[in-house]
Amino acid sequence: MPWGMRRRLAAAGMVVGLAIVLGGGFAALKTYDYVENDPRFCRSCHLMETAYAKWQTSAHAEVGCHACHVQSTRENLDQLFKYVTLRPDKVGKHADVDYTRCGACHLSRDPRWKQVAQTAGHQVHFTRQGLECVGCHSKGVHQFVRPVDACKDCHAERVREGGMTALHCTACHDFLAADHELGAPTRRDCLACHADMQVGSERFEPHAPMRFPCQECHRPHQNLRPTPADCVRCHHVAAFGLHAVPFHGDCRSCHQPHLWRVDARATCEGCHADRKDHYPDAPCAGCHAFQKSEHAS
Repeated sequence: MPWGMRRRLAAAGMVVGLAIVLGGGFAALKTYDYVENDPRFCRSCHLMETAYAKWQTSAHAEVGCHACHVQSTRENLDQLFKYVTLRPDKVGKHADVDYTRCGACHLSRDPRWKQVAQTAGHQVHFTRQGLECVGCHSKGVHQFVRPVDACKDCHAERVREGGMTALHCTACHDFLAADHELGAPTRRDCLACHADMQVGSERFEPHAPMRFPCQECHRPHQNLRPTPADCVRCHHVAAFGLHAVPFHGDCRSCHQPHLWRVDARATCEGCHADRKDHYPDAPCAGCHAFQKSEHAS
């Protein structure tokens, strides 16, 4: 074979070889990028279908799996080997997510992400008590929301049946508040929802006499409606005057919640209908003194 032809064949072989090397390198890079950075690779495991669907509708839908789930190459290969050989029917624990992964965004002061370091709930649970983020957020895995019952894991004695248990705790306890401590809601917090108290026939009007925190009477984690025993903790009237009459034992039978003052005869006439013509223009309390002292004659 002439020398010139040999040179041309060698050159062509080098071009083909280089093309193969470059093509292989490009394919390897694309494969690496797909495995490491494309959530669809995780979805290729059928066990991840539910998690993938939740992730797609979450606030982290633009964040790749490996931004949070970080494993070494050995751990990745070990996980892949177990999947291929053991064919598990559920996803086991993998790639622990500690607070540093969450903090990379949420403690970074990067305005693109909600910053939580100075918020009331995170100050208590993360800064002071050192709880891991996943301790509260893991039940909403891949959606990153707090399930309704997340607080019960630690606060079971506070969160009881009845009361306002249908609401998430953060409906009243402002976890993300930046201007006050996490604790009992203020009167303002309650009135944010209950401004006019249109609950059945109840109303909360501007001239109502009670101006202290709502939980003085209401027990959100137990019984929302106060009982006569709650009333007499402040109003020591049950032992004298007309409050001592047995049929007057339930304060709410005469005092309409959140108004409390009994100004109209209609309240009394609800039970004493036979007294409608008894001095009809005079208020009942003008003669029948509920506020009579126990020492009065």
